[in-house]
Amino acid sequence: PSDQQELERNTNQTELNTIATYYFDGQGKALRPMVAILMARAVNYHVYGENSALLASQRQVAMISEMIHSASLIHDDVIDQSDFRRGKPSVNVLWNHK
Repeated sequence: PSDQQELERNTNQTELNTIATYYFDGQGKALRPMVAILMARAVNYHVYGENSALLASQRQVAMISEMIHSASLIHDDVIDQSDFRRGKPSVNVLWNHK
């Protein structure tokens, strides 16, 4: 499943799902998860050989790293009272969070 489908499946809070869908729209660079995935693939190749696949737990670590980073950006926007993030209105502006 896609990251969006996995997010929807694991989120039962409607407002949280709406905010997450808005924020994780694919416009970020996703550098942290990419580094985590590349590292996991390198480790898997070293341990399991050429026919290794990315483990579900490794993929989850990559996703969690992006979520933690994104949460810190949302918090930063609230503290700094920023109106925009990644070229669009910030979460705190749209949902009036302070």
